Amino acid sequence: MSKKKYLKASPKGYTYKRIGEWLVEQNLLTEAQRDEVLETQKEEMYCKRFGEIAIEKNFLSEDAFYITLAKKLRVPYSNLRETEIDSEAAHRIPLSLIRKYQVIAIKLCGRRLTVATADPINFNILEDIKMTTELDTVPVMASPSAIRETINRICSDGQEFAKEPKWWSKSAFPLEKYMQYLALENPVAMPEEEPKKFLGKVKQKLTSFFDFA
Repeated sequence: MSKKKYLKASPKGYTYKRIGEWLVEQNLLTEAQRDEVLETQKEEMYCKRFGEIAIEKNFLSEDAFYITLAKKLRVPYSNLRETEIDSEAAHRIPLSLIRKYQVIAIKLCGRRLTVATADPINFNILEDIKMTTELDTVPVMASPSAIRETINRICSDGQEFAKEPKWWSKSAFPLEKYMQYLALENPVAMPEEEPKKFLGKVKQKLTSFFDFA
């Protein structure tokens, strides 16, 4: 089967370009600056991202880079220094996850939790937040320094953060987390019945947990 069948279609009119090329087209970098960043990236064994090096070299500001990156990824950008933070939303994510992923929730509307992150297309981050809060996560882009400042401000307000669920594990494997949820929150004892009925119960619990339609 062709690999293309597994790929999602790109938005209409969207052409993939590397971030360096995009920044040159947006007149935020010269071609010489782009090449210098790429060379530094190569010398440092690609331990740093392109944008991180460009910012360190003062080729462009942090805000300018992340605003442009948000535009490239077609993700909303939030200037946290000028955004009113919903205190209830900010405290819905356990502090351990906030610090681990450097994220901050800024708005809660129904079951939709808007989360500011410098890495809005990182599925693992969004999935972990969804699992711990049991809310749909909507990412927006924000600069790392603004996120750090907001986290420090929220941490100093004295309000308590949400606790991690009992089934939560530090494991990096989502399947383990799903099984811990089944075992600890909604225990399913292996019954003396045909496997089909048992699997039906497991499916029902997973459907309830992930709020599938």
